[in-house]
Amino acid sequence: MAVGIFVIVSLCCYTGLVIYATFASCDPLTTGAISKGDQLLPYFVVTIAGSIPALPGIFMSGVFSAALRIGRLSNARRSGGREEKNRKQETVERRRTVRPERPALLVALT
Repeated sequence: MAVGIFVIVSLCCYTGLVIYATFASCDPLTTGAISKGDQLLPYFVVTIAGSIPALPGIFMSGVFSAALRIGRLSNARRSGGREEKNRKQETVERRRTVRPERPALLVALT
């Protein structure tokens, strides 16, 4: 698990260094080629691989599909936690209804 995270973080850092080296002389944000810093990676891909047919589209579809996958996993995790909480609450309520109430004297002695 730690090796996979290390590889992903290393690739992200390497990508950032390559983008920095490519746009060191001209900043696309200040020249107006892009409007936000979030658009830097797609702009880089279109600039570098724009001459290769379909490659920018394949890249963008991969980014979009990864975003959908992450959203689906986080929603599944949230709903699983909610479901577990509801199950625990139902168990507690069931125990309260099944267990007869004890008189106060017996509760104090136990």
